Amino acid sequence: MKRLISLGAMLLLAAGAQTQPAARESTQSLTLQEAVRIAFQKNPTIQAADAYAQAAQQGITAAKAFRYPRLDFSEGFTPGNNPVYVFGTLLPNHSEERII
Repeated sequence: MKRLISLGAMLLLAAGAQTQPAARESTQSLTLQEAVRIAFQKNPTIQAADAYAQAAQQGITAAKAFRYPRLDFSEGFTPGNNPVYVFGTLLPNHSEERII
């Protein structure tokens, strides 16, 4: 059984070796630097590591954002002509202020 498997593997390798020179003749040869660059661009592990690094950088940026000052603004409109009600709405509402 082992001989049959090894014979099949040798035949597949021999068939692949015969077709490779014809394929290389039609394309340009690559330099080592180009081959390494292409390998790095197409490697899914490296792409995943780059995505993880970008996500970590975004997390750091989001964590630093809590140190920046924050300004909240709100506006409201309530119709009314009762003088007591109008005076009460002009008073500052300290319960909504946050002291940090």
